[in-house]
Amino acid sequence: IVTLEWTHPLVRCQVQKISDKMSIYSGVPLELVGCSLRGQIMERIAMSYDSFNRAHVVQLPSGSETISGRKRGKNQQECDWLRLTDTTLVRVEAKSATITWDRAQKSWCLAFQNIKLEVVDCLLLVVYAPWGADIWEYDLGLAIGLSTTGKLTNVRGCRIRFLGPAQEADAHRAWTSKLRPRLESAASHIVTLPWTHPLVVEC
Repeated sequence: IVTLEWTHPLVRCQVQKISDKMSIYSGVPLELVGCSLRGQIMERIAMSYDSFNRAHVVQLPSGSETISGRKRGKNQQECDWLRLTDTTLVRVEAKSATITWDRAQKSWCLAFQNIKLEVVDCLLLVVYAPWGADIWEYDLGLAIGLSTTGKLTNVRGCRIRFLGPAQEADAHRAWTSKLRPRLESAASHIVTLPWTHPLVVEC
């Protein structure tokens, strides 16, 4: 039908829209770090805050086994850490998500993946945001935004997903108007740690 050069106004307009959406993390710490490593860093930040700012002892899990009876490695434990008091033991899992643009829905979204509810007592959601690490405690009883992954649920676990307003290209407005309110309906806000916070810098 037609060949549109990169300098064509229609092409430049669409490229600019995409660039604008990707630019929300420009210059933000960890922007060039891979998803897996960034997730581990977000987990460490949440665990450090849990350890230094609450009245309990935090301990890494050990000794759990796979279905085949093999001992799990350090990064393969069923939960991320344990909260210990004199009378209770709470299994804690931290999952992180980036504010990303969903092309199909044409909106900003948060998607927390690979959640195995049967092996955790407390689920922390960490939003990797341009302004820092936003930590929330998810209400497992309400289960808002939670969905399964069909036959793969036993292997991959569930996911929690929140969508911002459709057609809203500004990520900060999407966060303020819908993403944060959706999180507030599903979880309790614990803390927002800016990138300059000592715990964040240390991790």
